[in-house]
Amino acid sequence: MTGQVGGSRADRLMTGGASSSAHGRRPASSTLSAAEVSDLKELDTVDVSVRFAWRDAAPVTLDVQEKLAFPPLQQIAGLYRLTLVSRPGQRRPRVYIGETDNLSRRLAGNNRNPGPSQQTSLRVNAFLREHLGAGGVVQLAVTTVAMVQLADRDKQELDLTRKAARLLTESAALILARITDESDIENLG
Repeated sequence: MTGQVGGSRADRLMTGGASSSAHGRRPASSTLSAAEVSDLKELDTVDVSVRFAWRDAAPVTLDVQEKLAFPPLQQIAGLYRLTLVSRPGQRRPRVYIGETDNLSRRLAGNNRNPGPSQQTSLRVNAFLREHLGAGGVVQLAVTTVAMVQLADRDKQELDLTRKAARLLTESAALILARITDESDIENLG
């Protein structure tokens, strides 16, 4: 393959696009070890910090039909955190962190009335209803504004209507939750 553009060097090595054993490089069928990757020439350094604040939106409850009842929210992109506490015998809080392009639709729609193919919404609905039914409390917090700081640049607002910006912010929240280890995380993975 000559003239291949794009992809990572490791991808090109795997497909034979950037190397050949005739030129003294590794064969296209081999993979790079962690040590070999760390020996590669550094091109760029990524230095990014994300900052946002969770805002208390109110508790999630069960209505008279035993369906989840969420506080009214705008149809706006953002993140949400569901914190499950106060269940008899519960030792630690449980949290679920999610992102969406429409908080109202995701929470009051999908999580309240999940469709048969919405596996995550079905799972979230089930554990929230089970927790509330056992006497626990579910607190909802949301954020609709996040800032990003790149090295040597001014802070700027992330556009949470963009999936990549929401995923970056959600990942930062999940990593912080794992590092602090103050609660059990309900997210898969």
